[in-house]
Amino acid sequence: MGVALSVCALPGQVASDRLGREKMELGLGVHGEPGASVVDIQPVDAVVSHVLQQILNPEANYVPITRGNSVVLMVNGLGGTPL
Repeated sequence: MGVALSVCALPGQVASDRLGREKMELGLGVHGEPGASVVDIQPVDAVVSHVLQQILNPEANYVPITRGNSVVLMVNGLGGTPL
């Protein structure tokens, strides 16, 4: 689940301004597709908690993980995080 503080600019296209100042987008696509929601910027611990609740929600069934399972976390900068 992606989280963005700004909108990406695709080569040859005008950058969108769908995010205002002090806003962030939750659930955006890796190629800049709009996310599930635009919310006020929040502290990282609140963002991580929200993302985990969405991913692990049994009703959404994104990832059927139960207590005691082993998992691997991959953090991807979606092209916006320098090495």
